[in-house]
Amino acid sequence: MTVAAMPTLQTHSSYADLRGRNVVVTGGSRGIGEATALALAAAGANVCIAVNNSLTEGEAVAARARVTGVDCVVLKCDVADPLEVARLFDEVAQRWGSVDVAVNNAGIVHNAAAEDMTISEWRQMIDVNLTGVFLCSQAAGRQMIRQGQGGSIVNISSICAHVAVRPQKQCHYQAAKGGVNMLTKSLAAEWAEHKIRVNTVSPGYVNTLLLSQMTELHPLWEAQTPLGRLARPSEIADMILFLASQASSYVTGSDFVVDGGYLSW
Repeated sequence: MTVAAMPTLQTHSSYADLRGRNVVVTGGSRGIGEATALALAAAGANVCIAVNNSLTEGEAVAARARVTGVDCVVLKCDVADPLEVARLFDEVAQRWGSVDVAVNNAGIVHNAAAEDMTISEWRQMIDVNLTGVFLCSQAAGRQMIRQGQGGSIVNISSICAHVAVRPQKQCHYQAAKGGVNMLTKSLAAEWAEHKIRVNTVSPGYVNTLLLSQMTELHPLWEAQTPLGRLARPSEIADMILFLASQASSYVTGSDFVVDGGYLSW
């Protein structure tokens, strides 16, 4: 009779050890992306903060990340542009020798009633929030396949992939996020043979700069959330850190809802 080997004891801190790992975080200059870049840097990873707008904001986050002793670089990238995405991941691979983790967080949101929505509004949302996730996943996956050492891709989705939220009208946003979840499952199935794990994190309402501009809706959202408050960006970043680390070594094709119980009603 074959006796299975006893598992070795591993501390929680070692699970979150990302020393020697190289990470790309798109939309990393604010909100969830900022919190994620700082969390991964604190765990020892070198971090590339990819931004499409303010390099100054990105540099401010990078300066805080460098305090931990890691290398942190800020690069400009429009995630909806295939050439810029390819250049981003090439530059990271050339700088550090590998891309081990990609967090596809960049996205946009705006409200528009379906009957009034323009085709331009629809296309922009799909281009950034769905096509952008595909392009960044594709570029990361190609690099990880070349490296032959696996990797982790984390796509930031939303509770909007599961339920039509209210009162805001944003069918284009919700369609894009639903697409991100199915894209993630497909990539996880395709790339499992390369030991590349692909998962989504679906936040509920998070107290970011974007939502701080809609304070009149906060009481409604809080009432709809069993925990009675909006999430802190760091609480989403903690889940991303889990998926980037070896703590989730057997997790792929999964969606992790971090919503304070919003979907449990």
